[in-house]
Amino acid sequence: MNLKSIFSGKLLHILQNYLTQVLNVAFILILTAKVSPTELGLYGVARSLFGLLEYSHLGSRFGLDVVVPKEEGVGGKVFSKVVIQTGLSVSVLAALIFSIVYQSVEVYYYLAGAVIYYFNNNVRLFYRANGETANFVKKSLYQNVLTASFQLLGLLFFGFIGVFQGFLLAAVIMLIINRLSIVDIISSGKYQVSKFWTLQKKGKALLVTSMLVLAVNVLDRLFIERYFGLEFAGFFTLVGLCVSSFAILPNSISELAISSIVKHSENLYQSRKILKKIIIQVFGGTLLLVLVSFFLIEPVVNLLFDQYSSIVTELKISLISVLPLGATLILQYYLVAQGKNAQVVMVNVLAFVTYYLGFIGIVNFVQEGILMALVVNKIIFAFLFFILILVIAKKILIVR
Repeated sequence: MNLKSIFSGKLLHILQNYLTQVLNVAFILILTAKVSPTELGLYGVARSLFGLLEYSHLGSRFGLDVVVPKEEGVGGKVFSKVVIQTGLSVSVLAALIFSIVYQSVEVYYYLAGAVIYYFNNNVRLFYRANGETANFVKKSLYQNVLTASFQLLGLLFFGFIGVFQGFLLAAVIMLIINRLSIVDIISSGKYQVSKFWTLQKKGKALLVTSMLVLAVNVLDRLFIERYFGLEFAGFFTLVGLCVSSFAILPNSISELAISSIVKHSENLYQSRKILKKIIIQVFGGTLLLVLVSFFLIEPVVNLLFDQYSSIVTELKISLISVLPLGATLILQYYLVAQGKNAQVVMVNVLAFVTYYLGFIGIVNFVQEGILMALVVNKIIFAFLFFILILVIAKKILIVR
């Protein structure tokens, strides 16, 4: 796969990601306005359970992007089958336990949808790992837009319960769309425990990475709500939403390039060439986006969201943390493909500890400008993460 084929589907992939983000923002705004705090809390519980079920693959899914690009014939499908069957067994068991603990019709709908969603998501990720960019982009478009739009439509037409019914309905429709792909993967061969351990071993570094990043993006919000209240947590959430929206561009391009980078990881010259070109393009595109947005964000916020005009400076500064995200993602996958799992885990742990040391210091000792201090801490985390990963990869990127 050459660079032209890597980027041939990127525009549609980026557009569908932004469309999904717009639908999700509209959904959250309408949901917050229409439901009570208790109902919103129940939705938060359901989303948290959904997030936990996404890890029912026990780390094997993260090995797909490292193992599948190097497989020939049906080998990649067999590995994907292992991920699907492992996750299905664990997610069904976990869903049953959660349904006993949280006895709510809404939660039942969401857990059923989450189990089906797991099927669909792993079909999509198989295509990414296998370098089938067109299929990956198409499946991503269907899944993300269906999920976001059906929850929104369910809320508008059927109220709070419609959110959960819409999520389940979207998952079922996507399952019907994916039926042939699922049959093809499931019938590819026998389940082999040895292949699960291969995937788990290859993907454990990325599993640790994913869990630590999740902790940085979720736990701090819980602490902020606990220490500073819901209003301040709302301001901080808006900053996070701003960053995640602008991060779609670098992450989308990087996501499409993962398969090619891993596939050529053993060819030193080719991998250097691909890595350097992708990182330059990702960083250049992100820099341009951030510079333009830096000047546009103030008039947009003042025009449409004047209740947040007091934090315009923080919103603008937060965009700096977007710059290294795409390159960091690419370098992590490459290092894992090179077998540098221990180094990747070490970098993640170090960056995570540094972030929370800064966070604890801000919470306990900063009296004024707390939001700006939290934003700066996020920026330090993003660049420290990137620099540490780059230090490990420098021998690969420097062509002699």
